[in-house]
Amino acid sequence: MSLNYNKIDKWVKQKNTKKLLSLAYNTESKNHLEYLFDKLANIQSQEAAEGLIHFLLHENQSVWMAAQKALGEIGAAAIAPIDQALWDDNYIEKQQSSSPIAAHISNYFDKFDLQLRCVESLAEIIDQQCSDSLIKVLENLYPDKILTPAVVALGKIQDKRAVPPLINLFNRENKFSDRYLREAVVRALGKIGSPDAVPALIEVLQDPDENAPVQNAIAEVLGNIGDPLAVEALCEAVRKTHILYNDTEHLVDVSAAEALGKIGDSRGLDALEDVVNEPELYWLHQKARNAIAEIKRKSGIVDTVICKGCGREKPASEYICSRCGFTDTPYGDWKSEIQGFISNIILRDDGEFIWSVLGVPAAQGHNQGHFSMELNSPQQPETLLINVQYDNGSQRVFQVTSLSQNAMDWVSIGPEQDHFYLERINKS
Repeated sequence: MSLNYNKIDKWVKQKNTKKLLSLAYNTESKNHLEYLFDKLANIQSQEAAEGLIHFLLHENQSVWMAAQKALGEIGAAAIAPIDQALWDDNYIEKQQSSSPIAAHISNYFDKFDLQLRCVESLAEIIDQQCSDSLIKVLENLYPDKILTPAVVALGKIQDKRAVPPLINLFNRENKFSDRYLREAVVRALGKIGSPDAVPALIEVLQDPDENAPVQNAIAEVLGNIGDPLAVEALCEAVRKTHILYNDTEHLVDVSAAEALGKIGDSRGLDALEDVVNEPELYWLHQKARNAIAEIKRKSGIVDTVICKGCGREKPASEYICSRCGFTDTPYGDWKSEIQGFISNIILRDDGEFIWSVLGVPAAQGHNQGHFSMELNSPQQPETLLINVQYDNGSQRVFQVTSLSQNAMDWVSIGPEQDHFYLERINKS
């Protein structure tokens, strides 16, 4: 059967739902049905939704999925018809005997199939009006495959009324088999973002029998919610929860460290500093360092060190003492890339200077010598000069235009004014 597209467009403009549904009921073509469903969705009426509900029972997956999509596009007007099908225990029997598409309803179709398709249809309608129906699903239905789409949809809707029934799902006995549901609950609570969920999330995070991926998700969510109440539990997770589950995305301690950084509470520093100094926890070091820096930034904490030149307590980021001009930051092993060549530059604290270009033989004596540092003004760190006296008698002077613990910029003083970016090889 071919479709008269001009006539169909006319019915859509007239909002003639009955004509469109009648045509759909008598159409066998999957492609034609999908086209008609799209037109019915444009009308966005409850009558169109009531007709589309029949197709949720269709034996062809493409057809009932297209009906779900159309119901989602209809929106709030589809909620009541979906609800009626969802909670009517006799709905399938009625449709098998009286539905206009009864011939396409499988005898093996059961109520769980219908409930799942109805819940998935509600999940397509991201609207506050769906909350009551979806919350009722959490409180009354039990197969995970039905609960999970309801949980995900409630997270997208972000209705705070859903927090208590979502939390209640943590009380289910079989933690292993419903891991994906539990993780979906955590993600939904995170999207809602209510501090009311924090105590329950902490309890699950501290449960020794809980799945690591679920606890990993909880650590992430606690960081996003940002409630300081979670700091103690996250510190415990950083110190004790060194569980690798298949891959690094499920390292609970890493997620806990990141969460502490997001919350920014100084109470998290001790736990993070403990793991930074633990060699065996190598995968955690950088995340912990980042979190420590973030907490200090948010808390206004400034690291200080004692200047070796004058004994003054100064900010650790003050690489050249603003009082006496002392610096030992340039000492160490550095590398620089210039015109495709990699150079290694060593500045030892005894004044020895070594410069080697990888793969290029250096002239005898030209690649090493001694250096000294000169600073015109402690208040002007960019005036730091490095004077190099090579063993072959040549000399070169570099101005340090920027300096940090792990990087510095040099510009050679002279006609060529070459620029060098140096990066510390063994970063601290």
